Order: sequence, then C-alpha cells, then structure tokens
Amino acid sequence: MTFVRGHQAVRVEDDLQAEYTASIRSDAASVQITAPIAGNEVHGHLAASSVHGEDAVTRAQRRLLAAEAAEFLRVRFDASDADEYASWMRSRGFVPAGLAELRSFWHIDDIYRADVGLPMPDDVTFEDAWRDIWRAASRSKRPRVDLTHAANAPEGYSIAARRITLADPSWPQAPHPPFQALVHSGAVHTSHSWWRHPRAWQEQLKANGSALVAHVVFMARNADGSRGAVCLAFVWDDATGNWLLQSVSTDIPARLEY
Repeated sequence: MTFVRGHQAVRVEDDLQAEYTASIRSDAASVQITAPIAGNEVHGHLAASSVHGEDAVTRAQRRLLAAEAAEFLRVRFDASDADEYASWMRSRGFVPAGLAELRSFWHIDDIYRADVGLPMPDDVTFEDAWRDIWRAASRSKRPRVDLTHAANAPEGYSIAARRITLADPSWPQAPHPPFQALVHSGAVHTSHSWWRHPRAWQEQLKANGSALVAHVVFMARNADGSRGAVCLAFVWDDATGNWLLQSVSTDIPARLEY
C-alpha cells in the first residue's frame, strides 16, 4: 500500500502507532494481578516467564535472575524492619549512598519531612535517616502508592537479557506485553535508591568493555487497584556469581524507593 507524503503520511503513521499502543495496553489489562508481591508465587512465575535474548544467559544465570528478583521483592515488601533490609543489601555488596548525594539529587529532606513529619536534622546519620523513614512509611497506609500484588501467571512477567558493550550500550527490550506496556505508557518513574554498589553496570562496562544486563518487568497493582508495570534492572557480577539490582522503575505512582 502506498501513502502520499506529508501530513497524510504522518497521520497514518500516528494512527498505526496509536492502534499498536492500544493493543499493547489491552493485552496488559487482561493480565490478572492477584499474587502477593512478596509471596512465593512470584518466584515461580518469574522462573516460568518468557526470556528475550535467552542465548545471552546460561540456565544457571536464568534461574539466579528469577530468584534474585523475587528475593528482592520479598525483602523490600516483607522485611520485619529497616535493619533486616539493610542487612540484605549489605550482603549483596551494597553500601550506603552519601547523605549529601541523597539530599542534592533525591531531595531526601523533603521525603523525610513528608514521611516523618519533622525536618531532617542537619547532623543525622545515614542509619538514623534510613530507620526513621522506613518506620514512618511502614506505619502509614497509602493505598494510592502502596504496591501490594503482582501478576498471577508467567504471561504477566517479561525478562530481557543482553550483553552490552562500549560500542553498543543499549539495554535490552522484549516484545512481551508487560515490557511493551511499560515502554508505551508515556510516563516511567525511576525510584530513588539509598544504596550504591562498587561494581555497578557503568563501572563494569568501563573496566571490561562489556556487561551482561537484564530487565525483569512484571504487571503489578497498588492497594487502591491502580495497575501498571514495574521494571527491575540487573547486571551480572562475576565476582559474586549473582545478579546485582541496578534500578527500579514503574509507570504507576508507587513507593518503590530501595
């Protein structure tokens, strides 16, 4: 089929894009989201989900990726207290981010004031600020931003893996509905992190010229019923023989700072 050039061609292209986006959102909307986000079901669904770029990872790496993603969700949403979560992060080699960075880049003073109800003290330590915000967030119930459930079938999960290089550092994408729903949502938010890792993907790429990275995307919903996609980004770490969490993003309002 031949289309005329100019405005009509643009309109046809826009219409096709809109139709594709609507189809993707319809597929994502059909996913049932009833699995507790910190429950064992999530691990099983991740282990059985489709993998785009499966030739980039070994079977062992594939199993470890599903396990690490599910374990992060369990600890993040079911840890008994701030110290348990901090201990888990440190066991993966993460170290606290500097308060100066958290204040300038993530505006942690505003978050502290909103959650704790008081100004953050000038002389506060990382540990004290972390515990204060964690405890305040745990006590408060905010249905609009409290993530509670994930998809209850492998079709609601999507994994994409790829070895990136200095010449081609593009992270992988997947054709599956959860990933495409995130890509075409129009508004993706990256959650702030309290932690840093000395072998993050940027450092590995600079040091080795390449890095094995992966996106784990799944459909989820908040306590108020609002739903969307969540993306966990990982890099493979040869030193520990496991995946390291790099970022958490979502297209719905959700408390996902980590």
